[in-house]
Amino acid sequence: MPAPGKAPLLLRSKAQLLRDLYLQRKEIERYQGRCKLHSSELVEMCRQIKESEERYKRLLESVTSYVYTVTIREGEPVATSHGQGCEAVTGFTPEDYAADPGLWFRMIHDEDRPAVLDAAERILGETSPMTVRHRIHHKDGGIHWVRNTLVPHRDAQGGLLSYDGIILDISERMLAEMLLREQARMLEEEIEERQKAEESLLKFSHAVEQSPVSIVITDTRGIIQFANPKFTQMSGYSAKKAIGNTAGILKSGYTPPEIHDEIWHAISRGNTWEGEILGKKRNGELFWEHAIVSPIRSKRGAVTNYMVVKEDITERKHLEEQLRHAQKMEAIGQMAGGIAHDFNNILTVILCYGTQVQENFNENDPQRESIDQVLTAAERATNLTRSLLVFSRKEVMTPQAINLNDIVRNVEKFLRRIIGEDIQLITNCAPDRFRIYADCGQLEQILMNLAANARDAMPNGGVLTIETQLHELDEGFIQAYGYGEPGPYALLTVSDSGTGMDGETQKRIFDPFFTTKEVGRGTGLGLSVVYGIVQQHKGHINVYSEPGMGSTFKILIPLFSGESHAESDERFSVPAGGTETILVAEDDPAIRKLVESRLRSYGYDVILAKDGVEAVEEFRANSERISLALLDMLMPRKSGWEASKEIKRLRPDARTLFMSGYSQDLLQSKGLCERGSDILLKPFVPSDLARKVREALDG
Repeated sequence: MPAPGKAPLLLRSKAQLLRDLYLQRKEIERYQGRCKLHSSELVEMCRQIKESEERYKRLLESVTSYVYTVTIREGEPVATSHGQGCEAVTGFTPEDYAADPGLWFRMIHDEDRPAVLDAAERILGETSPMTVRHRIHHKDGGIHWVRNTLVPHRDAQGGLLSYDGIILDISERMLAEMLLREQARMLEEEIEERQKAEESLLKFSHAVEQSPVSIVITDTRGIIQFANPKFTQMSGYSAKKAIGNTAGILKSGYTPPEIHDEIWHAISRGNTWEGEILGKKRNGELFWEHAIVSPIRSKRGAVTNYMVVKEDITERKHLEEQLRHAQKMEAIGQMAGGIAHDFNNILTVILCYGTQVQENFNENDPQRESIDQVLTAAERATNLTRSLLVFSRKEVMTPQAINLNDIVRNVEKFLRRIIGEDIQLITNCAPDRFRIYADCGQLEQILMNLAANARDAMPNGGVLTIETQLHELDEGFIQAYGYGEPGPYALLTVSDSGTGMDGETQKRIFDPFFTTKEVGRGTGLGLSVVYGIVQQHKGHINVYSEPGMGSTFKILIPLFSGESHAESDERFSVPAGGTETILVAEDDPAIRKLVESRLRSYGYDVILAKDGVEAVEEFRANSERISLALLDMLMPRKSGWEASKEIKRLRPDARTLFMSGYSQDLLQSKGLCERGSDILLKPFVPSDLARKVREALDG
């Protein structure tokens, strides 16, 4: 029989254990609620809890508690008796403890001794039981967890007589708790990982939805399973319309089949394909797309889907095309500048000698027509060279206040020679004086280019009409057509009765190098030159045409509101010659001989030089009698510009006049002349030579 008062203590300990189990179960249930386990996982956890409870019940029924008593005298422990369950819990018998008083202290795990000693000291002042969990070194060498409950016994006056210790082996329970905590921790981590994965998936979904590029996911057959909003914006197909169709709905028919074969060959092998494709939107509009097609793999590495990332690069392709056109223009400009010198020398010889021969025939002589054709061809070649220079912006624009009607009248005779006898030319100039601020030569170039185009559009003859009139641009016009500024404009209209153009051709006629003429008949520069000149004059040009109905070009040039000066016809007259001595320095023998003969025919004395070095030597030898040095700009050994500087050092008041086949701005860019230098541009006719020489001598 246990001592009086002992059994209730043991019963209370077991009740406490059951209460702890109950609390533990509640704690697990809270874990379950917090972790939001799936029903299958919750059932499994409940099963594990029930098994743990059954194990603890069997443990309590089979394990005997270890009871000990510590006697207290004058506040100090004086004796310890080891009783029930001692060996069952610790492996040591009461005799072992009696033989080795320090065994109990050593049995406590080193890390837990402070807690046990603290509990033993505090129980001296307590009236209620207290419990401490700690580990012990079992006799079998293992580490066991125990529950050590201390119950104080006091006399009637409250003095401590002793305290009983009840030790229960809770190793199984502690292990179960640790396993349950570990499982709970793992479940919490799993749920956290799932939450993070869901958040990442949500973020990815938002990123895909808001992506600035089109994203399409297909199955391995190429059938669309997903398309983001950018795909709809880019292609015109909604996701609902696209899903279920193949990616081929965007095929334009212009991409070579080999490209599509290349794509499938790459992705079917698990590789990524990247390139540019010409696609077609739902409304039929073509567009360029940069596409990246990548396989999507499962965890095992098998290809399950394909992801297509596309970007509309139509604008970029247009910019690239514009850049290529700009590069072509630059190349043409360089070419034009490079050939201008030699080509214009040849044209100068043809024009000057042709004009000289022309003067020897009257208008009724049959030979006159032949030489007229030669001069016409030379003038067309001159215009072509000038067109190249205008197109490449190597020709300097020299605007002045001029009357548009005068330009039409001055060029009318030449236009009749361009279009031929089977085309009727009608000019209808309004009586008003349309003063504009423009380059006369460039506006003549517009009329000649448009006339040449009209001639080619009327191979069987027709009518070419040129009209001028006043036109006022108001806000209604600007809103309707989308260009211009309010105010008065001179309207130049050029119409023909030719073959006309369709809409697609009209969209491209001002593009550089675009031509509908057969090979060898068109450069593709004529209308682009016209467009460039109109833009330089802050004007606008439109074309109206239908197949079989002819074409009409309307050009608007702003009227000039500044002061005008009377125009003189000086440039159309050939000035008289003179008797002065002129030094001519030209490396081309044909030009040198031509200039010499023409100047002598005007009465001048001429001294010749083959290059800049000879020019300086001749000037040094004849400095007093030379009135003008006519120098070609580019010559071997020494340029005309360098020669002029040395001539100025020899005689500061010496007059110089330059000749060149290059435009003035190109010469300036190469440092071969200064702005405002007097230059006789090749090719020239004899009257140009006579006028320039006289102006230089009299200036």
